[in-house]
Amino acid sequence: MGGTCLIKIKKIAALLTAGMLAFFSAACNGPVPFGGAGEDGGHVNADEERARFDEYLEEDFVATLESDLLTLHYTLKDPAAYGIEDVEPTFGDVQPPLLSDYDEEIDRLKGFDRTLLTKEQQELYEMLMRFYRQERGALEQGYAYYSEPCAPDGGVQASLPITLSEYQFYTEQDVQDYIALLGDVGRYYDDLVKYEEERARRGLFMTDDMVDQVIEGCRIFIANPERNVLIATFETRLDTLDSLDEQTRAHYIEQNHAVVMDTVIPAYERMMEGFEKLKGTGVNPGGLSHLEKGKGYYEYLARSLTGVDAAPEELARRIDERFGELFSRMFLLLGDDETSERLMEEMDAFLEADRGEPREQIDFLHAASKGIFPDAGDISYNVLYVDPSLEDSTAPAFYMIPPADAPAENRLYINQGRDSGTILYATLAHEAYPGHMYQNNYFISTNPAMLRHLLSYMGYSEGWGTYAELYSYELAGLDDPVLVELLQINNEFSLGVLARSDIGIHYQGWTVEQFAAYLDDFGFDTNDAEDFYWMIVADPGAYLPYYIGYLEMIDIIDDARAQLGGQFDILAVHKAILDAGPQPFDMVRAHVQEYIDSVHGTQALHSLEQAA
Repeated sequence: MGGTCLIKIKKIAALLTAGMLAFFSAACNGPVPFGGAGEDGGHVNADEERARFDEYLEEDFVATLESDLLTLHYTLKDPAAYGIEDVEPTFGDVQPPLLSDYDEEIDRLKGFDRTLLTKEQQELYEMLMRFYRQERGALEQGYAYYSEPCAPDGGVQASLPITLSEYQFYTEQDVQDYIALLGDVGRYYDDLVKYEEERARRGLFMTDDMVDQVIEGCRIFIANPERNVLIATFETRLDTLDSLDEQTRAHYIEQNHAVVMDTVIPAYERMMEGFEKLKGTGVNPGGLSHLEKGKGYYEYLARSLTGVDAAPEELARRIDERFGELFSRMFLLLGDDETSERLMEEMDAFLEADRGEPREQIDFLHAASKGIFPDAGDISYNVLYVDPSLEDSTAPAFYMIPPADAPAENRLYINQGRDSGTILYATLAHEAYPGHMYQNNYFISTNPAMLRHLLSYMGYSEGWGTYAELYSYELAGLDDPVLVELLQINNEFSLGVLARSDIGIHYQGWTVEQFAAYLDDFGFDTNDAEDFYWMIVADPGAYLPYYIGYLEMIDIIDDARAQLGGQFDILAVHKAILDAGPQPFDMVRAHVQEYIDSVHGTQALHSLEQAA
């Protein structure tokens, strides 16, 4: 594959690859940097080494974006300001990288004297080194074809239309690039089918039922070509370009229509045919544990997705112990039958209440967050609505991260085809305030290295989003703290059961019957247990970053509370977590511990001054 910058893309890869390792080809290898401790015994001054490392980071940032137009467009509004121009309109390579690609990147990092770097540079060095070694290890273990890019619900064929329909036009060149990119869909989907054929050859392909779901999803997408979302949304996106005259506008509309009809629709038809031919090759009766290297792959997935260095058995024990604590607390809160009945009625009333329009709810959450979460400045955002053709395949609400160089362009999408009320209230807390939109804008305000905008740490980001979601009940203005806690426990159980089931199915080999029994133990309706089972089978590890990430967040905060006692300040602890930004949790803990130590140091200094 040649020289490669193997950065795991945070934003678009999640949509494009749906769990597949996010590798993007880029011509960034070059000679291993000279100097530093690894080359000449450390005879380099700190300023030179820091400047050299910054240059390395910038090269990787640019080269990674130059390899993939879609990721570039969602990361930078003005790529020319970074010297990026004339990027090939391609979705990149589907095939896995080579071990030598990782070896090159590891060697490049080793060429720096880490001790001479700034604290921020050392952190980024550590993040990159861990990532390259982790991904190299996964490749060496033979996991390259264990990832499933075409899962029925979150696969490329389902998520790419959403991503493309939100492709914003800032300049006329963006329109031309977009149309050219649509022209690559056929090649890209053909490569995906070849990838799936290789998975089938290795005995790793999906079940026939999942194939039917993939085919049905494709069939729905192309059922009414003239009203396809890529045609329906194109003119609206063109409206943002006032500079286009009517003739030029009409020309682009005609071009877009032609490429959708002649390239995109046939690509879906060929994918359907390709998947139909692969029926009967999927032999796995359940989760990953039934595959030869499935348990090892799941161990890798768990670490990669959560940012926690723990085996699945340890994560399962942690969830089980947490559930025991929650059950004990819940029974204590519910009290006698009369109290229990009253509280359940109040919970239902709260969950069914109309809390106003989405913007009203977001503004309410913003105001309620002040004094609890550090200020991120004025955050501008637009509330938009999901195209009706995509309502069945999207969440009740979601946040589109703006380009790193245009942080004011925040977009929140509401799915009017899904439930509203307080379900939307908690979802908006997760997606907007004090969740993703707030956290992302706060992170940008810390002026991180641009490369950090490309690194994916789902455990941190989704853990924070889930923490914000559950914290929203404390912001709701309820007078009864018992009701608040019960609402939090109810929400947490729903998510935690899915995360625990993910481990059970993929690592412990649970059958449908065992999964249904597990749900029944918690009082969940088991009528749809089989559907939920196969949903979890189709997307291994999907729920882990949300719940394990949440458990990490509250554990970090509880640890700070225990260490600080009367000096505990929730706003300051939130700030320490947010200042750290997305990264592995042991590194986040180090940030928070540094804050705790500073408080203790200030207290000790104050005590010495008083003694003097």
